[in-house]
Amino acid sequence: MHMEHIPEIAAGQLVRAPLVPSIRPPVLFLLHGYGSNAEDLFDLAPALPPEFLVVSLQAPLTLFPGQYAWFPLDWSSGTPIANPAHVSTARTVVREWIATFLKDAPVDLERVFLLGFSQGAILSLAVAPLLTLKGVVALSGRFPHECAPEDSSLSGLRVFMGHGESDPAIPIDLARRARARLEQGECVLEYEEYAHGHGISPQEAMDVSAWLASALRSSSC
Repeated sequence: MHMEHIPEIAAGQLVRAPLVPSIRPPVLFLLHGYGSNAEDLFDLAPALPPEFLVVSLQAPLTLFPGQYAWFPLDWSSGTPIANPAHVSTARTVVREWIATFLKDAPVDLERVFLLGFSQGAILSLAVAPLLTLKGVVALSGRFPHECAPEDSSLSGLRVFMGHGESDPAIPIDLARRARARLEQGECVLEYEEYAHGHGISPQEAMDVSAWLASALRSSSC
């Protein structure tokens, strides 16, 4: 695959080409968290399976220089609250970005994955039913109740969900509720908790990479 064949669908996007030769590689889209940028999750790229074309997207809403969000949050009550209309708009934007990329890029359309952190994890779970995906990695997130997908639309979707036990931003209880909803929707779910806060530990990164590698092997059978 030649890098000149990779379409730019979002300002600030970062791309890691597959590290093994492939005419149509699997693709992994990264969705960062609130107040971050495309460079944040891109730091995971060296640890991800070499087969992947990795595309780190940058959210369109500017909070401050170098800080972006997929949808705004209302902090007036002391607890961040998302407007369902804003979440729905973000979901539409990401779906259209990814659909455009998949139309124009020489990738394997049967091996498309999302990996989101925090707000990006929420959005990944929200947009998953609108795309044909092989799997979703949702880290330090929660269920997107603002635009909750029907349980039937989640059936069979592979999901890895990881969360810090002492997460102060999105408490672990919200992750456990999300686990229950995903199990209710008959996802093929792997759920892990880690002894850290709102972040990604080295062990969690290793588990994510192993899960993605396993999902690739199963999808090629």
